[in-house]
Amino acid sequence: MMPLTFACMLATSPPEGRARIAVDASVKGTPVSRNLFGKFTEHLGRNVYLGMWAQVAPNPEFGTTERFGEADRTAAMVRREAEAFGIAEPGRAAPDGVAPLWWADGDLTCTPSSADGRDTQTVVAGAGGGTLSTGVYPPLHRCRLLELTVRGRADAAAAVRVSITDTAGGMVCDAEARLSTEWSDTTVELVAPDTLVAEPGTPYLLRLALPAGATVELARVLMFPADHVDGWEPEVVEYMREARLPMLRFPGGNFVSGYHWQDGVGPLDERPPLPNPAWHGAEWNHVGTDEWLRLCELTGAEPLICVNAGDGTPDEARAWIEYCNGSADTPMGQRRAENGRSEPWDVRYWEVGNEIYGGWQIGHTNAEGYAERYAEFSPAMLDADPSIELIANGDDVEWNRALVARNGDAVRSISVHSLPGSQIPAESDPDAVYLEFMAHAAGYDDYLRELAAPMVEHGLAPKLAVTELQVFTNKPTLPNNASLTDALWTAGIIHACIRSGIVELITHSAMLNHGGGLRKERGVVYTNPVWWTTHLYGSQDSVTPLHAGVECATFTNDGSWLGKGDGVPYLDVMALAADDESELSLFVVNRHPREAIETAVTLRGVAPEAHVEIHTLTGDGPMARNHMEARESVVVEHASTDLTAGGLTHTFSPHSLTRLRVAN
Repeated sequence: MMPLTFACMLATSPPEGRARIAVDASVKGTPVSRNLFGKFTEHLGRNVYLGMWAQVAPNPEFGTTERFGEADRTAAMVRREAEAFGIAEPGRAAPDGVAPLWWADGDLTCTPSSADGRDTQTVVAGAGGGTLSTGVYPPLHRCRLLELTVRGRADAAAAVRVSITDTAGGMVCDAEARLSTEWSDTTVELVAPDTLVAEPGTPYLLRLALPAGATVELARVLMFPADHVDGWEPEVVEYMREARLPMLRFPGGNFVSGYHWQDGVGPLDERPPLPNPAWHGAEWNHVGTDEWLRLCELTGAEPLICVNAGDGTPDEARAWIEYCNGSADTPMGQRRAENGRSEPWDVRYWEVGNEIYGGWQIGHTNAEGYAERYAEFSPAMLDADPSIELIANGDDVEWNRALVARNGDAVRSISVHSLPGSQIPAESDPDAVYLEFMAHAAGYDDYLRELAAPMVEHGLAPKLAVTELQVFTNKPTLPNNASLTDALWTAGIIHACIRSGIVELITHSAMLNHGGGLRKERGVVYTNPVWWTTHLYGSQDSVTPLHAGVECATFTNDGSWLGKGDGVPYLDVMALAADDESELSLFVVNRHPREAIETAVTLRGVAPEAHVEIHTLTGDGPMARNHMEARESVVVEHASTDLTAGGLTHTFSPHSLTRLRVAN
């Protein structure tokens, strides 16, 4: 029997000018997984490095231009950073000798070198000495103590003066790092004075001053704020904890189709800096399997690992599973133990490849090619751990049909990526685009059933995993992933997935600085509106759908870009109850772009005078967003009331998501 996971239109009309919602807590559907409220992240731009990872030096390994990929794009990046930190004069850079994003001042001769896949910066100081510097955004507005580690050596013992200055050269704090003649790590503390007025987002320079006559080789410079959480940005960790984020997918994304996991485990000196295989920039491999899984452990998120089915192999995937889940007496489990983790990580969910259907993907292929590839990967992966849950790489109906025809009941679940909107012209009417997305979410459950049809045809229980999801217009003139539209559309997608009864998890794109979620800009962490959708669903306990009826005005969109919707209700409703019936959460999206909707809400099966917490996410309009200069334009507003005889009247703001949390 299909679960009662839908909201229906009521048979009777509400009073004139009002809408009506009726919830019956005695009519329950099948409980859904909290993993429907998850997030996705990958190594792209400043998502990981200079993002979630708290280390602030932009080229910590003194990587050469080759480590960053395309030379022209690297040069453009260096010019942008030089401008941002006031290092615009060409004379302050030594492009032939200094690693990108580092600059040399004074009487210095700089020479790069590479050996065994690693880079070093050799610096010879003349009679006047000199300074290497790089631009940084340490969060001194939050944490005055910085931990700096220099890996290097000198031809004779040398004292390197390390300091933080403002961009005009004014001293903030300094310390002495002594380098010996042997390669070693030297750690010092930099303490900003309490009197410092540190505005969020202030640029600073990290300087390494060499005394006259010194010759040093530098291999790595790391600088963390002392409040980091095992290397992770503490504000990101706190946001994840407060949202009770249930699931996190990593490490890609397009990135994973060229990623080899063994590059990212073990001591840093054994992790090669490489060009990012999918996106311009360097991959330092400072963040790998153990770091990601530690973040999940810190925040309570269940990990979902996507494996390299692009240029990777089944044996590589098998070894990765053994590294994560094998006992310490297995070869890879022993390696994990040597790296500091004796107990298995017990990763349950594994996705076999990312968007292998796409020409933009390393190792892309056609439907039959992937079906065969899955037939090779799945038994190898299950051999490593038969208890894991595999997710196959899905696409359209015909792709999914070929996958199931070749693999049969080895297909447990099929992935879905929904990133609509890139084809919408920038000059389009934003209100029309907004309603297009609202109608798209309203019909999304029908789309899901179409994608799952090949499983049904083969006699399999239909199961889908939405592992990437965001508004993907990518145009500032239109509703996009930074706007309130993404928050409301994502809520609608969650409702549709619950109504479909066939979706086991959603990992919305993305965690930070890549699509919707959190932002970290110039060292300052703040939210995109869609983060509050994740928070509102994840931070409550209710997972059992209840019968909910709604009657309200409707709209019809023209379907120019994402498909036509006829008679789409302005109110999108989902009622969920906690397992122990201690509380009920009623989620209501008001899709109307301009008008509030007064609504009579009736709740049957709860205490008639129960207390109600009201949490509303809205803004000035569907295009509302947060940005560096207005980081709290779109936030959740809080109120409360009590039911009267099992009901209340509430006016739902236009373009809003509201959670009514009822204590039973």
